[in-house]
Amino acid sequence: MNKFEHGGNIYNYSHPVLDFSANVNPKGLPSGVKKAIIDNIDNFDCYPDPNCLELRLALSVYHSVLPENIICGNGAADIIYKIVLENKPKKILVLAPT
Repeated sequence: MNKFEHGGNIYNYSHPVLDFSANVNPKGLPSGVKKAIIDNIDNFDCYPDPNCLELRLALSVYHSVLPENIICGNGAADIIYKIVLENKPKKILVLAPT
């Protein structure tokens, strides 16, 4: 059986790697994100809102949907975890990689 290893390790290769298993932008960090980080550096001493209320409200306005119909998460694993917690199935099957 092959050993499963999560992606994101681009350092094992001598050539450029496009790795879609991790949240990595092959073009680098956009300048708008850099500016947002710098502009909000004073807020970095607090954990982000676990319910992402401000983000969900902004997305709901932009997409014309109710905020309760939007799920935000920290990657695919977090979204899968939240869906399972909400639906409470008796059995689940998660294939790797997902």
